[in-house]
Amino acid sequence: MKINNVKDLLAVVPKEQKEAMDYFIRNHQAKEVKYESKYNGISLHSPALGIYKPGYSDYVLSVKETLKGHYPDQPIYTAEDGKCFYLYHQQGETLEEHTTLNANVALNRNIKNKVPVGVSIQQEGKGRSGSTYNIYVSLVIGWVEGFYILYFADDNGDFDIDVYKLNIHDIYNSIMDQGQTTKLEENNEFDPGSIADARKKIQRSIIQRQGQPKFRQELLTAYEEKCVITECNVLEVLEAAHIVPYQGTETNVVQNGLLLRGDIHTLWDRYLISVNPDTYKVHVHTSLMDSEYAQYEGKKVSLPTLEMEKPSYKALLNHHEEFRKSNNNF
Repeated sequence: MKINNVKDLLAVVPKEQKEAMDYFIRNHQAKEVKYESKYNGISLHSPALGIYKPGYSDYVLSVKETLKGHYPDQPIYTAEDGKCFYLYHQQGETLEEHTTLNANVALNRNIKNKVPVGVSIQQEGKGRSGSTYNIYVSLVIGWVEGFYILYFADDNGDFDIDVYKLNIHDIYNSIMDQGQTTKLEENNEFDPGSIADARKKIQRSIIQRQGQPKFRQELLTAYEEKCVITECNVLEVLEAAHIVPYQGTETNVVQNGLLLRGDIHTLWDRYLISVNPDTYKVHVHTSLMDSEYAQYEGKKVSLPTLEMEKPSYKALLNHHEEFRKSNNNF
């Protein structure tokens, strides 16, 4: 089943926003379009910010990526079935800013009510008058670790609503893997000048990955500052992992968290390692049984002393079922 008419999805937005979105609909998938600040007298972008929420609307109208932007937006990713996705960084760096800054709050509203967003990605040129952009129409389908996941309409301008059944963490990981490969191919020569910017991005990534400070601190206390699986006690590599993927501050509760070493957290998010909710024993995916991670197969995890801090049975069951789907041995 498809949502065939983008304009039907704009029923909840003001007249001005509908008219402005007509620009993106008409130019969907157009390449190297000369920059336009207005369409029929209505602003299309924010002059200073990447995310544009008009004052007359509760929703974001457009997002813009520029060549000199300081956020690590990722290249467009095309899945095997032809669907195209794009990671666009939130405004600000922290999880708190994700839920408090006006632009992010508005984009979260776009997600909730399936309101389309125009996308402009700069290709070349300097300044507004000399710049060209690739133009798209998208739906914002989720948020993961500081990035909004945008799903582009197909060649006919249609949205497949089955996209909402996909695991957004899998999409995120696929895009990030592609992004790292692209960067290695494009930057095959060491550039000392890039070190400072790279260090900032790494530090920002670590902070986001470790989790919201309060949530992480609660898990550090509950699990006595040790990884629940490896028993590693090096604070710098311990991360606040969600059992049920992060979907807002309401999922930042101890019962929906585990304290995991960074590499174990990655395997956890990819359903390559899990904990049986009935036995509290660790299970490792068959693809990892010839690796160093095989040593944790069958290991029983240590639980917090307080009953209220122990992981949710339902949350662990949800994760373990996803793990089993891709692992024929369980």
